[in-house]
Amino acid sequence: MLCQYPQEAVNKYYQEVQSPMFIGIDGTYLTEQTQNLLNEVKPRGVILVSENVADYEQTKSLITSIKDYGETLGIDIKIATDEEGSLVARLKKLPEYPEYTSPSIYVQSYYSDCINSTDSELMPDCQAGTQKVDTENPYNHNEITTYIPSGVYEQEIAHTQFMKDLGIDINFAPVADIAFGQDSIMINRSLGYDVSQSSTNVGQYVSVQRDGGIMTTLKHFPGHGRTNYDTHFQIAPIYLDYATWLDTDAKPFVKGIEKGSEYIMTGHLMYPDIDNNSASVSSKWIKDVLRGELNYEGWIITDDIKMQGMTKAEGFSESSTASWNNRYYPDMIKQSLNAGNNYVILILSESDMLDVWQVTQSLI
Repeated sequence: MLCQYPQEAVNKYYQEVQSPMFIGIDGTYLTEQTQNLLNEVKPRGVILVSENVADYEQTKSLITSIKDYGETLGIDIKIATDEEGSLVARLKKLPEYPEYTSPSIYVQSYYSDCINSTDSELMPDCQAGTQKVDTENPYNHNEITTYIPSGVYEQEIAHTQFMKDLGIDINFAPVADIAFGQDSIMINRSLGYDVSQSSTNVGQYVSVQRDGGIMTTLKHFPGHGRTNYDTHFQIAPIYLDYATWLDTDAKPFVKGIEKGSEYIMTGHLMYPDIDNNSASVSSKWIKDVLRGELNYEGWIITDDIKMQGMTKAEGFSESSTASWNNRYYPDMIKQSLNAGNNYVILILSESDMLDVWQVTQSLI
């Protein structure tokens, strides 16, 4: 369970011990400039993208050197990456990358007749070849049992072990958005096309990865599956009332929470019939709904705040030049934290990130 500390104490921790930032780094090895960035920002996490990955040994060495340098600073730096599979898989250029066909293997292995309609769980005796996975909920410490098709389990556990062996701590997956229709922006990334399918598969994904020692992240809360708008480039309004959302889009997130997902990522999504703010800076979505209604006790992290679904929705200028954006990122970070996020993602060049953090420290 997360402890609730006075905001003043939290701000002091961010300023003096370790910041709430998840950041990117330049290049494929730890340079003196990168060390300076880590020393100044003291980030909670470093996110590996494809540009940081050259070969297996280099990637493993980079991760080790970041963690070791964090220890010299007296902080624990987590290593995160996006490993959904298919379109979004930052490590797949490595020759050692295992056979991994997520999300299609989940979709193809789903049989509605084998699913308990009450709780979206696979019934163990319904089809031959299931794997029983027992995990512990990190918040209430209850034992969780999940039955998973053997083929899904074998691929997912190999994928999980591959990340673990490299030194990855957090996977920014699974996608808990339901792909409602072929025009959904999430059609090739979602684990399901209806409430039951998505909920079942999200629960299985979380269970296997947690069983293998990788922390998972449910995204993009409160759901990005009902639109074809890409929040990297534009605002994504979704017109849905709260009761309908709670009965549909919320369900895969609820299932992931039940399975103990350690993180939830807030998306730069606007539901005007529920709240006028982007979900990533909405205290209604984060504090009232996610913490209150859904009783989530894990960590909450924003999607990358440089995405234009964030910058445009919050009334910032539509300019996308780095020099302009750097003036406003500190305020975006403050808004995100004030809304209830625990952590903020911002991937910039090392020099730009250093500039942003020097201003941000005075705001939080």
